[in-house]
Parts: sequence; structure tokens; C-alpha cells
Amino acid sequence: IVPGSAVQYLGDEWTVEDVSAGGTTYGLPPDVIKNFDAYLTERLLNPWLPSASERLEIGPGGGRLTGLLVPRTKLLHLADPSSEMLSRLKQRFDGMAHLRYHHTNGVKLPELQHGSLDYVIAFDVFVHFEPRLVFGYLRQIANVLKPGGVGIIHYSNVITPIGWQQFETDLAQN
Repeated sequence: IVPGSAVQYLGDEWTVEDVSAGGTTYGLPPDVIKNFDAYLTERLLNPWLPSASERLEIGPGGGRLTGLLVPRTKLLHLADPSSEMLSRLKQRFDGMAHLRYHHTNGVKLPELQHGSLDYVIAFDVFVHFEPRLVFGYLRQIANVLKPGGVGIIHYSNVITPIGWQQFETDLAQN
């Protein structure tokens, strides 16, 4: 992480990576990364995810995005295949009765009612998935969204400079 930065929760280190040591800033200027929560709120959450009653976050990890979603929902489902990360989430958001934690197998979403969710979001998760897994999740997401519901999936874009650099880096091992 950038020298002098503090990370309170596992997973939050992604927004203070030291570019000079090989870290990434999502292709964004360092000053935007310093205020990443404000950037996500202004550019992603406010325009696309207004307050709603029931939502799902896939792969919340340590809860970096979860913290921004908590005040925007009445019931927030958190689905993660890591029981350790779910345990950390429960500690981080202790006392928040409107959160539901779902331990998944990494392939299937939790059993949620058909057409029950206002939105589904996954940030910094699907970039690690192969296309078949992404396709499987998209089919499941379509099933649980309400008509007019919103699905936001943060996924890699190989036509950006940072995406192409990552593609070239991963090419040999894939």
C-alpha cells in the first residue's frame, strides 16, 4: 500500500495500492483513488442505485462497497463463498439487523425469491471469473431481479490501457 496509508479492514487496501510497487488505480488518477468512496457514490451509486427495499451484493469481501450500500437499503443480502470473509463482515457491521449473510459455493446465488430484488451489484469480483461462470451468474441475476431492477457488474475491459496491460500479463499463464 501507499506509504503512510492506513487500512482498517481487509479488502480496503485495494484503494491505496502503491502504483510504483506494481499496484493499480483502476486506471484512475491517484487523487480520485484517495476519495474512492466519494467517487463510487457520485459516479455509480447515486445515478444507478437509488434507495431501495431489497438488494444483493455478490462477493462483498471485506465490505468496502457494503459500507456504502448499508444506508441505502432496507434489506441487504451479502453472498460470498468465503466463510472467513463473511465472519469479518459480521464483525465490521455488527448490530446491523438489515443485513443477511449467505455462504455460497461460488457458483450459485443464495436461494432468493424470484423477482424480489431491486438491484444486484458485484464490484471487483467478476474480473476474476472465467466467461462461463459470468454467464451462469448473469442468468441467475436475471431471475431474482424485479422487473425494471438494476444489475451492475464491474468487469474487466480489455480495450482500455489498463485492461490490455492486464490481458497481456495474464496471457502466458492462461
